[in-house]
Amino acid sequence: MEFTKGLVKGRSFVHTAVDVAVLLLLALPLVLVKTHVLEPADRLFYCDDVTLSFPAKKERFPTWLVFVLSLAIPIVMIMIVEMEAIKRVFLKAAADAKDVDEIIEMSRDRVSDLLHDRLTRILLAFKFGFLLTDATHWLTALTVGEFQPSFLSYCRPNVTGHACAAGLVSVSACSNDGIQVNDHRLSYWSENAAISVYSMTFLIIYLQVRWPWGNPSLVRPLVQLHALILAQVISLSQVADNEHVFCEILAGWVFGGTITLLMASYFCVWFARCQGQPRHTDRGVQTKKRGGAWTELGLGLRLLTVHGLGLLTVHGLGLRLLTVHGLGLRLLTVHGLGLRLLTVHGLGLRLLTAHGLGLRLLTVHGLGLRLLTVHGLGLRLLTVHGLGLRLLTVHGLGLRLLTAHGLGLRLLTVHGLGLRLLTVHGLGLRLLTAHGLRLRLLTVH
Repeated sequence: MEFTKGLVKGRSFVHTAVDVAVLLLLALPLVLVKTHVLEPADRLFYCDDVTLSFPAKKERFPTWLVFVLSLAIPIVMIMIVEMEAIKRVFLKAAADAKDVDEIIEMSRDRVSDLLHDRLTRILLAFKFGFLLTDATHWLTALTVGEFQPSFLSYCRPNVTGHACAAGLVSVSACSNDGIQVNDHRLSYWSENAAISVYSMTFLIIYLQVRWPWGNPSLVRPLVQLHALILAQVISLSQVADNEHVFCEILAGWVFGGTITLLMASYFCVWFARCQGQPRHTDRGVQTKKRGGAWTELGLGLRLLTVHGLGLLTVHGLGLRLLTVHGLGLRLLTVHGLGLRLLTVHGLGLRLLTAHGLGLRLLTVHGLGLRLLTVHGLGLRLLTVHGLGLRLLTVHGLGLRLLTAHGLGLRLLTVHGLGLRLLTVHGLGLRLLTAHGLRLRLLTVH
């Protein structure tokens, strides 16, 4: 049945174990920091530094709440969207079924298998990016050891003591417990900003790609806007609560957004490659067949075939064909009267460019190179191999041939009834000139 083509076989135990091991490895920095096995880099400070003297305030969005919101909201939305998408696939397949038994057979295991496969893939990408963002934050914070704006409120150094009077001091001058002090030496960059921006931006891109409901059309941007506002409120509250300065919030935004783009590119490519039923989107109709995907967008057509890799794109009068197989690559581009063909195989390369009456062919293999240029009645051929070079130029009734190898050189020029041959080897030179019935020979040694 066509419906069963979208089902992917279950992942092996080894693959699942490797994925779990990777996730646990990314969670390791968080565990080591929270158990105080790792401590931030030791930095010096002034006891009267006004930039570190902001009062300590209660966080409106503590880290545990940010984690809950950043995990729960995207996961719940992803589950709702995928269940709706699978339901529509099932209803369409049921409408094409021949009898009731066929519908019951589809509803038993295949729908749940397809839903499980899609949720596993998308949530695996989401959790990987989430833990990668958090792990990178901790590694960076431990390396930098930046103080929070309210650090002195937790450190409480003896400002009248001998240590503070000496100028720069280390955390040993703090009167509070070292664990509490270390927790406020991990300011760069903001963990809450990076985590919230990653999760909400991931959700925004996911909804843009997978939103199954066509109408009303303003619901999707409304949900996306609320996700973006939530990320901003969580991030900027860190400044108001004297936990971070704005540059640390901005750094968290940049890194969280970067990780989002990497993870979003993964699930977008996967949805383009997976097999399944036709689905309607705002941009067109997408149909997948035989391990590939057809996409019709207005006047454009795109074919993606996954066997090695093949990609065909047609738009208006333009065409592009990309074929990748093993170590070989072929790219064909056609636009109007112009054509370009690039072929790469191992250490060899061939580039053919044609436009109107002009043509250019470049061939590279190992240490050898050949360049052929044709334009109208003119032709030029350049051949390079090791230390040797040959250049042939033809234009109308004229011809020029240059040959060079090591210390030797030969230049032949023909124009109409005239001929000139120049030969150079080491310190010797020979020039032969012929025009009509006259001939001249010059030899120098």
